[in-house]
Amino acid sequence: DEGRYRCQLVNGLEDESVSLTLHLEGVVFPYQPSNGRYKFNYHEAKRACEQQDARLATYQQLYKAWTEGLDWCNAGWVLDGTVHYPIINSREPCGGRLLLPGVRTYGARDKQRDRFDAFCFTSALQGCLRHPPSPSPEPPGAHRGDPLPKVGQLYAAWKFSGLDRCDGG
Repeated sequence: DEGRYRCQLVNGLEDESVSLTLHLEGVVFPYQPSNGRYKFNYHEAKRACEQQDARLATYQQLYKAWTEGLDWCNAGWVLDGTVHYPIINSREPCGGRLLLPGVRTYGARDKQRDRFDAFCFTSALQGCLRHPPSPSPEPPGAHRGDPLPKVGQLYAAWKFSGLDRCDGG
């Protein structure tokens, strides 16, 4: 986990102490179920991110993603139980043109009752993604028995491996 750590070596009279800060390199991605937006309570959002090989993003991770260009009009849960949406380009459906860009907040919400999307964070890409050389009616990997990639894996492949394809799938 991210944070500030203090390591202490106790060896009689020659104790040593070192402090360090750990930052995970990763990618934040918005996630909603296939049956539409604003369907997750907090606990469902947390499970949905885990099913995508990710976890709910922290506010700091969402803010960093916004500074790197994340512009998403749908509000989503983050790890501390608050709800936000990052806006780069102000527009009518996203709070109006007069509001400044930023990470807009709905604040803390009822974790059982309120429903939003999720902002997930993944820091690793395990395995590799293969893309067929030509269009195919079958999804990639379907004829080989390979599992289809999860949303978190696609975002990680884009961020860490330079995946940049325009083909639908």
